[in-house]
Amino acid sequence: MKKRVVDIYFIFQNPYVSYYFTFLRKIKDERNIPVDGFIECFYESIRNIFTMKGRNNSINLYVCEKMNFTERVILKADYKLRNDFKDINSFCKFYNITYNSEEFTNKNILESGINGFDKFLHRFKFLVRIHMVYISIKNRIRWLKKVK
Repeated sequence: MKKRVVDIYFIFQNPYVSYYFTFLRKIKDERNIPVDGFIECFYESIRNIFTMKGRNNSINLYVCEKMNFTERVILKADYKLRNDFKDINSFCKFYNITYNSEEFTNKNILESGINGFDKFLHRFKFLVRIHMVYISIKNRIRWLKKVK
């Protein structure tokens, strides 16, 4: 049996940015992901990736961190690629996520923050809709340039 090397690319971004795009999908597609479900998926994705990496030495894990706006403008790149996380503890320490080798602690703090952010987004839904239209137009222009 051949031993194959497997590369896994884990796209990671700030959970508030991720939730913003979840909120946009909720407005556009009327698909609602409850905050507690969003939080659970956020943490479980991290756990699942590192569980797989821990079970198999032939897995190379690459964390593709989505860059913020300023970094995109200066560096002209969308992602930072990292492959220096040996385990879930080093990942969590780097991204300031509390983890005690068994469970993610302080989930309630992130959930409370996302709930507050959700209320904020609802208050300014009209501005969020304008931003959504802007993103749509920008993506359409980008697509048209590729077609040419």
